[in-house]
Order: sequence, then C-alpha cells, then structure tokens
Amino acid sequence: KVIAHSRASSVVVSNPAQRFVEIVDKDSLDAAYQLIWEGAGNMIAERSVPQPLKNFTHYDISMIATIPDFSGELIEQLYQVERELDIIVPGLSLTPKDMIHTTLFVFLSGIPMEKMHEARYPYGAEMFNTVGEVVKSIEEIAIRVQGMNMGANGSLFAQGKIIDEKLFALRSALDRVYPDEKRRSRPLHINLARISKEITPAQFKALYSYIASLREVDFGTVIVRNPQVIEINDRWGFVATRRTTISLVSSSVAKEAQPVDDD
Repeated sequence: KVIAHSRASSVVVSNPAQRFVEIVDKDSLDAAYQLIWEGAGNMIAERSVPQPLKNFTHYDISMIATIPDFSGELIEQLYQVERELDIIVPGLSLTPKDMIHTTLFVFLSGIPMEKMHEARYPYGAEMFNTVGEVVKSIEEIAIRVQGMNMGANGSLFAQGKIIDEKLFALRSALDRVYPDEKRRSRPLHINLARISKEITPAQFKALYSYIASLREVDFGTVIVRNPQVIEINDRWGFVATRRTTISLVSSSVAKEAQPVDDD
C-alpha cells in the first residue's frame, strides 16, 4: 500500500525496510514513483493482489490540471491506454475521458456531504480571488507525462513529472494560506483506471506486464496555464458539481462554470 502525507510530504511503501521519501522536489518525486513501482513488483513476487477499490461519496475541493491544458492528442493517448487495460482485465473502473486530470493541490477532502456547508474553506469568490493572488508569481507549470505506473492499492496511472520546481512553489504557497494538518500529499499522477473488483494473481501480473511495457513512454508535455478549482462529491473525482478556472497568466478568475451533471 502506498501512503502519502502532505505535512511531511512523504511516501511510505510497506516493506520490511519501511522506506520513506519526502516529496519536496523533482528528484524526490521521481524516487516516490520508483518506490510505488517496486511496491507493485513486490506484490507480483508474493503472488498477492490488491483489495478492490471502492468509490464513495464525500465532499472535496481541489485544484486540478485538465482540458484545455491537456491537449486533445494527449487525452486520446491516455484514453487508448485505458481501453487496452480494459481488454486485459475487463471491468476495471476507468476514468471518464472528460475527467482525465492531475491534482495540483487539495484544499479540502473527505468531508461528509451533510457537513459540506461547514467546510473550513468555502468554495466561492473569496477563495478564487485569494488563490489568484497566491499564484500570481507562478505564471505557468510544465508537466511531462512520462511512463505508466501502478500502485499496490490497485490504481493504474500515468506519471506526471516536473520540469522545474514551480509545482512545489505553488503547493507551498497554497499550504501556507490554506493549512490543514490532515492534508495528504500525492505524486503528480493521472489516474486512468482502478482495480475495483476481485482479480486473480495472473490478471494482476498481466496488468503489471502491460504497465511495464509503458514505463518509459513519453506521452507529451502539459503547460498548466488554466488550472481549475473544482468541487467534487466523490472520492475518485467523477462527480464534479462546480468548476472555476484560475488563469495563471493573468492571475485572475477566468471563468466560473455552471454546475455540471455527471449522471
């Protein structure tokens, strides 16, 4: 199992050595991905499989990078990987094509829906204006989408790798304004599929072998200029109710989207 914690910015892979990597820069992010891959490899060697992942309802506010910063060509490449995974093991939970994204920062997470109106940091104009002021020195963030990976928890994802340190400058700045001792950090990954049903060791190994063939594939570069602050009602981010674009170039709120119906 892979666990990440924001305040310590660490990734822990369960093994006898209990190795830790603090995710604070490009090199430590790469090291975290390597540990995650090794964790999956350990499961293959032990002929063990992940417990099925389950989506569930909760309230979440995050900043994500997605379309239009993700080009149509990149989305198509990643969605083709999803289709191949679904052929290898039918019945995986695939990320909807229009919801493919990477999470840059989590403001709030895991809040029961009945308590969403008591959220410490309410979704609204004050948040958007504050975020615009915080990120005005960032301008843009370059992300290289390179290689596939899989977690021992059953997540199958593309690796987002940074070209410079602006992502961590963004996270640090937002963390100072929106502190949360329980905030979990995460690698800059792009979840494409999740193992959400019982599978056999042979099926898990088949997925592992396919992912291994894509470990070095360069899918392309994302230049994040229009991140979205998104309000979500489920753990996997499939049920988005509101999105607001924050322009890094102009440091302003570019557009507040209408509520979206994901049914």
